[in-house]
Amino acid sequence: MSIPNLMHGSPWRQQLNVVNHAILNVQSCCYFFSLKMGCKLIVLFENILGLWQIYLGYSQIHDINRNLAPEWFSSNTTQHNSEFYLFLGLVAFFCAQLLLAGVVFQRKVCVMIWIGVMASSTVAFMFYTLVIDCIPESMLIDTLVSALQAYFVGIGLAYHMQLERSENSDDDLEVLFTASAA
Repeated sequence: MSIPNLMHGSPWRQQLNVVNHAILNVQSCCYFFSLKMGCKLIVLFENILGLWQIYLGYSQIHDINRNLAPEWFSSNTTQHNSEFYLFLGLVAFFCAQLLLAGVVFQRKVCVMIWIGVMASSTVAFMFYTLVIDCIPESMLIDTLVSALQAYFVGIGLAYHMQLERSENSDDDLEVLFTASAA
């Protein structure tokens, strides 16, 4: 009995095929935009959010606008959180540039690298905010941010699969026939 025969009838393989076909049927982002435009909007959102996180992390590390923070705010916790969020802001900003390059130049590799890095940074963010730095007041917003990041990764995956499908399709294939003397 070979490996393909073992995997052919398994239910998880059939469920994976159903998910694959469902992602292939996604044609728009937020019901209004195409996948390409949705990816460009994700790049814009990630750039703004990344720059904002970089600014906040930098200003907290270097005590810029420290008089705005309440007195009960612990500086050790703030600096530790600031360094982590500064790192996540840098990752988000530079990975958004990867997604932009993948969308503009239609490069699957750039989109796939973006998907991998954003999925791993989302998992790291969830682990850090829900396990290490568990603050009940920010639990809801952290969960919403994680869900939004997962949606963004899903849109990127759908765009990657659309690029792969358009690359492998034979719709644009043109065959030229010439008359030959028999």
